Amino acid sequence: MKKHTLVVMFCLMAFMHAFNLNAEGTKEVMPNNTNGTGLIVSTIAAFPLGNVGNYLGCPTDKRIYFNIKDFTTESLYYAFHWNMLTISASTVPYTDVYMRIYDPSGTLVSLINLPTSGAGFINSYTEAVSGPNIGGLTPAGYAPLVFTPVQNGNYWIEMYRSNDGGITSIAGGQTMLSPWFDMTVAETNNTQYTGRVHCNLWAFSVYDPLTFLQSPSLSSQAPFYTYTADSVVAEVNFQIGFRPLAFIIGFNNYGYQNTGNWLNDRRSVNSTSLPPLTNGYNVFLNPPDPLLYPVSPVPLQPLLVNPIIAGCPPGPYSVRFIAPQPGDYYILLDLNNIPGYQFASTDRFFELINQPQGIISIAWDGLDGLGVPVPLNTAVPITFSFRKGRVNVPLYDVELNVNGINFSGIAPLSQPNSQLYWNDTLLSTIGGGACSSGTTTNNNTGIGYNNDIVGQASPGHAWNGDGNAGFLIPAPAVAGNDIDNIQCNDFGNARLINTWAWGIELYTTQTLTLACVNISGTVWDDADNSAAGSFINIRTNAETGTNAGGAIYASLIDPLTGTVMSTTVVNADGTYTLGGCPINAIGLQIVISTSPGVQGVLAPVGSVPPDWINTSPLNVVFNSALTDMTGFDFGIEKLPDSDPQTYTIANPALNSFLTLNGTGTSDSPAPLSGSDLEDGIMGANKIVIITQVPFNTELYYNGVLLSNNTTIVNYDPSLLQIKFTVAAILSTSFEYSFVDAAGKADASPAIYTIQWAWLLPTKLVSFTANRTQPSVVINWVTANETSDISFVIERSTDGRTFMPAGRLNGSVQSGNGQHSFTDITAIEATTCYYRLLMLSAGGARIYSNTVTIPFTAGSVATISPNPFIDHLSVKVKLAAANNVFIRLMDTKGTLVHQFKYFGNKGDNIFQLANLGFLPKSNYYLQVIWEDKIIVRKISNQ
Repeated sequence: MKKHTLVVMFCLMAFMHAFNLNAEGTKEVMPNNTNGTGLIVSTIAAFPLGNVGNYLGCPTDKRIYFNIKDFTTESLYYAFHWNMLTISASTVPYTDVYMRIYDPSGTLVSLINLPTSGAGFINSYTEAVSGPNIGGLTPAGYAPLVFTPVQNGNYWIEMYRSNDGGITSIAGGQTMLSPWFDMTVAETNNTQYTGRVHCNLWAFSVYDPLTFLQSPSLSSQAPFYTYTADSVVAEVNFQIGFRPLAFIIGFNNYGYQNTGNWLNDRRSVNSTSLPPLTNGYNVFLNPPDPLLYPVSPVPLQPLLVNPIIAGCPPGPYSVRFIAPQPGDYYILLDLNNIPGYQFASTDRFFELINQPQGIISIAWDGLDGLGVPVPLNTAVPITFSFRKGRVNVPLYDVELNVNGINFSGIAPLSQPNSQLYWNDTLLSTIGGGACSSGTTTNNNTGIGYNNDIVGQASPGHAWNGDGNAGFLIPAPAVAGNDIDNIQCNDFGNARLINTWAWGIELYTTQTLTLACVNISGTVWDDADNSAAGSFINIRTNAETGTNAGGAIYASLIDPLTGTVMSTTVVNADGTYTLGGCPINAIGLQIVISTSPGVQGVLAPVGSVPPDWINTSPLNVVFNSALTDMTGFDFGIEKLPDSDPQTYTIANPALNSFLTLNGTGTSDSPAPLSGSDLEDGIMGANKIVIITQVPFNTELYYNGVLLSNNTTIVNYDPSLLQIKFTVAAILSTSFEYSFVDAAGKADASPAIYTIQWAWLLPTKLVSFTANRTQPSVVINWVTANETSDISFVIERSTDGRTFMPAGRLNGSVQSGNGQHSFTDITAIEATTCYYRLLMLSAGGARIYSNTVTIPFTAGSVATISPNPFIDHLSVKVKLAAANNVFIRLMDTKGTLVHQFKYFGNKGDNIFQLANLGFLPKSNYYLQVIWEDKIIVRKISNQ
């Protein structure tokens, strides 16, 4: 039945509640005078538990501490009754027991030979439970010894037998029991402070109060309390039928060992020796004094987010919630229509251990507890559980625990009779099944049961002669095992049986339906700015959809994480459809951008291509419904392009006027010009802004001198003149921007330049440029060309900053010249500007007019075949050697496959093989290099 060994180890968390208790000792651990529980110290080799108690030189875990808050008023009042720890011998009090007191720095401050009578000696159970008689105010109590501290903090004591005046312990060690004991922090006016005395590993024994002899037939009903690292207090106590004889009690949060893997360390195991069970929490005989051990704030339930589930049938999914505090969290998907979790059913259960405060997310593969995909439109009750104050109660070598363990949370919430959990499936028969009175390390009761999810309301986890399959209270005996005094047919023999609990368990439940809807809309060309920066004025059927040349994407954004849930390229007609939108979700967002979203990655920044502007916000926040939703429209508008112009004229007379209304030839400056995708040609009768007037000449309109940022309404080219007011200059220039019908001005003003012809004898007759995909061909004609002339072809993407694109020498013979240059490095997906710089050998120079090559989506990547079967060829022309990334995505924007290649300058062909596994569908292929992204729609159906 019962050996002399037992260890209880657990970690509890909860909040403080008020107790009106005096004394700390026998009154708490021995609630009645028939079942004795006394303090023990033993250092003899024959004692089954080894060295236990707060003996001389004991480790930190075994020290008994008392905490002083105000040393000017508080003292320790104490008394003991030490005699032999025995099951059959004499129990005469010892006269050679000493007690040492150490201050918080570890300095020995008191050495006392504990008396066997008078002050410091407890004569009866009544004296012990009445507490110290301070100043005669408690006549029924004991006469105390008093220790007066000189500083605040945790003091500790050691107790031992000595025959040399307390210098050393007696030879061979000691084994002793104090059937009655008390240590109370109090003031001289009898104000007593409970919850000040604690130890990590208390050592006790059960004894008969009539004889002071250890008794294996009596139960201990002592309650214990702990204060954990996250400031929670909880209580554990045992029931009648728990007969430990000698035992150690402590608290930890790791189980029977501490490898860092609690899911493993919490399981019960076979064990024929006592594990260390160190580094636990403080164990108190009363609830800890809240003035010294403040409790945590009252925690909140898990906070639900929206959407709770990200993902669409058949999965995978991400299940999310907000953890209000650090702790352990659990998720139950109650899929079998029976409340609570049932083993071997469709229910699915997830454990999230040691989670931080904040957003918690768990991946769910979409399968139920039987491994079957959960169907579309299934209503799923989800329970989120927050558990704080994890408790482990490992019981070593406890043959019988007939009525189980009782556990309650004390604070910050009172949760009596909390759930207990265990997993005894690692237990096995040991010793070959042999069982007799001499086989104390054998066990023939077999394995136990797993109750690590459902749990049992305490008191619970009772055992007797087997694992108690019905979890009954009391646990039934098996063939009289509880009275035959044979240990190997008792379930707890030669085993460490662990039970765990939490001081706080809070729950939040929500029922969700597994379904997704599609979200669609149109990006439209808002030529008249009807959106006006809002979503109030929505698109009408008369307004054309656009994708700005194929460079716009729509992405659906998770409101919880800010990451992309699905993404798609906007079609040529401006329409888009986004899948993967959870139903009844709040705060979803759609973002329009020039870069594609990547599922699971933070959302791209809202943006439109160069020379475009948004007329409504580039993101919209919305709540989804139960069906597909449409009408999420975004207005964008192409900005006008103002044409840079350069002209060469004869040297003008000082103070003469030149009307800028010529034919546009080299010596006949043309009117201001430009273009707009929506409005067409920009020129006469349009709005134009003179953003920068010339600094060395004057600019007039209708006879009025212009200043910077002058707006001309209903522009008339015949009224714009330049006056040459400075002598001996080489050129002059000003800047202008057209305004379109939407009221939007060209963001990159064009430069209008006039230069004097006498700089070079060679005259430029014409200068043109045309795109021939993917290159641009530039042609020019000269007159009076000299042999020392050279030509630099310059290119710009903004009409302001030009860079050389090529260079040619002039003809060897003087006369008229015809020249051509092909720019094979032309930039495809943007508007480009070209001009010609003519240089003489002597350093004279002159610029041509500027020509514009409009934006075009073009083609710098060729993809074939399309449709494809199992391979694709991608041809890419590179201006320089570079990495090329090719990404294959489905129509939801989910990445299907990704490739990386290194390409050389010029034409490259990359092969994408083994694509036959792809389902028949439409896909998008992205080809990415440098700052270019080319997207093509492809199909294998």
